[in-house]
Amino acid sequence: ADVSALPQGMTNQCWRLHLPEQQVVVRVHADNSVVLDIDREREYRLQRWAASHGLAPRVLYRARNDAYWLMEFVDGRCAKPESDLLSLAHAMNSLHSHPPPEGVTGWRLADKAGAYWAALEQQGVELLSLKTDLQQLALIQSVASLHVCHMDTNPDNWRLTTQGWKLLDWEYATVGSRLWDLAGFAQACELSLPQIRQWCQLFHVEPDSWPWRWARWQL
Repeated sequence: ADVSALPQGMTNQCWRLHLPEQQVVVRVHADNSVVLDIDREREYRLQRWAASHGLAPRVLYRARNDAYWLMEFVDGRCAKPESDLLSLAHAMNSLHSHPPPEGVTGWRLADKAGAYWAALEQQGVELLSLKTDLQQLALIQSVASLHVCHMDTNPDNWRLTTQGWKLLDWEYATVGSRLWDLAGFAQACELSLPQIRQWCQLFHVEPDSWPWRWARWQL
């Protein structure tokens, strides 16, 4: 088979296999998955759920020890905030419109952040002076309804395919407030204030509301 390397992430390394019948991705997981508190079982269940709704690549094989996965290769360009806001909003609404799969629960943001603080404490970085204030902020819980949240909706994780938009990299996915996904995208794209207002309008979210400000602070 013809093999080519794909851009490497922080928690995995991927290769694209050009097989006669299809193209697949071999994703080898890095040793830092434990340090970054990545739950592969949660990721697997949520990615399978998203793939069943046409929103993610299918997992074709999962090694028993989760050392590697085989997934279908998704061909398409990354998202462009300057031109794709409307179609991305449609895809994001589709993601959040389906009820979460049974048995998959969310996590508290403060607990998730705690894993990162623990790693930082070993390095003794200056950022630790902000821990108390930021953890207090992370303890605030949303009163919104719960949805499947990808939690890393940056433009590089979106692919526009012939079947529509698909999301890659479900490692941080959970069940929580949909505003996390909306705020994460706005933050990753560094949207201007007019763009943020347009983005919020597409989801019927008031950009000056407390829930939206809460989501942006936490992300």
